[in-house]
Amino acid sequence: MSTIETASFEERLRQAARFREKYIDRVPIVIQNDERCSLPRTMHNNLFIIPKNNTAGDLLALIRKKTYLPKTQAIAMFVGHQNLVMIDMTLSELYERYSDNDGFLYILCTDHEVFGN
Repeated sequence: MSTIETASFEERLRQAARFREKYIDRVPIVIQNDERCSLPRTMHNNLFIIPKNNTAGDLLALIRKKTYLPKTQAIAMFVGHQNLVMIDMTLSELYERYSDNDGFLYILCTDHEVFGN
């Protein structure tokens, strides 16, 4: 379990404010795995500070790189636990629409087979 998941709301609020103040052109993002997915649960880091003008596709490529997924596995990203992320949306658009009250953008990731075994 990461420190972001164990921190209180007030601590997360302060941490997000520090990130936004220090990295004005970046978005604080927390990547969470769906409990049914087979993505590695121990990614080195689930907190990312990524440039606002990057797209969700850029973030997806970063996640794929860090998890070493086979090409037959696809990743779906959700915000607000129900909205599928459009790959061409910028992270600033996602942040403006779906950021949490604590100042972080939480993205839920899940995987599925696309081409079978």
